[in-house]
Order: sequence, then C-alpha cells, then structure tokens
Amino acid sequence: MRKSLAVLAVVGFAAAADAQVTINADVTFAPGLGAISTGGNTNSNPSAWTYWTFSANAGDILDIEVNRLVNELDPIANIVQGNLAGAAFAGTIGDNPLMGLPSLGLFDDNDPPFTGGGPFGDPHAFFVAPVTGVYTIAVSSFASDPIPSNGYAHEVIVRGSTVPGPGAAALVALGGLFAARRRRA
Repeated sequence: MRKSLAVLAVVGFAAAADAQVTINADVTFAPGLGAISTGGNTNSNPSAWTYWTFSANAGDILDIEVNRLVNELDPIANIVQGNLAGAAFAGTIGDNPLMGLPSLGLFDDNDPPFTGGGPFGDPHAFFVAPVTGVYTIAVSSFASDPIPSNGYAHEVIVRGSTVPGPGAAALVALGGLFAARRRRA
C-alpha cells in the first residue's frame, strides 16, 4: 500500500526525457523473458521499462503474472488497453492512463516473490478484457537494489480463458443439437 501511494506521489514530479517504446515481445501464446538494466527505482524513466503486448477478446478472463527471476528486483506493472509500440512519452509507471490509453490498473505486491526472496512481492493481475484488441504491459523496477550484472531479469506470463465468438458458440450449440437428435434416433 505504501509503495502504491509513493508511486502516485511521484506522478506529479515526473520530468524524464521522452522515451520511445520498443516492445520486448508479444506474450499472447508464450511467456516473455526480459531484463531491466537500470538500477534502483525506474518509475519515472520509461526508457528503462520493459514492454509486452498480448491480444485478447472482449470477455476473456485474464491472469497476468510478472515474476522476478533475480531476488534484487521489486517489479511493478501497469496494464493498458492498446498498443504503446512506437509511442514517445515521459511519465511514471503510475500514470493512469499511460499515453492516454485506458488503464486496467497498476499492479504491485500481489504475490510473494517468485524466486523466494527480495523486497516486497510480485505483480499479479486478474481481470476480464473489456474489448477485443491488443493490450500493453509496462514493467518497472520499484525498490530494487543492487543491480545484478545481467540486470533485473523477469518473466511475464499471460494466461486466459477465451470466450468463443458468436459464430463458434453457434457451431457448438448446433453440434449439441445434432448429437442429441442422433441419440434419440
């Protein structure tokens, strides 16, 4: 809780140079591995964050984890509706919304550290996708110290249960009716 308040307090003091967003990977179908290479608190340094995209359908139930792979990292994540690829901006990880895109929330300390040590907890988000499209996860370092030689390694995992589109749902229903009719005959 105190970290969330500190992040919100930093929002008013952000004055970092604009950073252009480069997406690390699309994590729709496979976990992504990345590293933050700048030490300490990178909340007001968007060029030091890692960015991940994933696709979802409206109504999908999503489970998103950011797990530290080194004990020194204290990760924090913001998930937005839309693709930040190529955007240039200055701000903090706590900006709501990032670049004018609707935010699904700032996630921090939801789970114990994945590797069993380090400061505070790891981000873990559960939500229902409000629209069909691409989403972006921005990951930052909060109370991390000292920086390991390979950076603050972490993984991003997106799991979900997909809601079938109307056409697929109709085919399933039709198949069920056909099977029921065949059993009666």
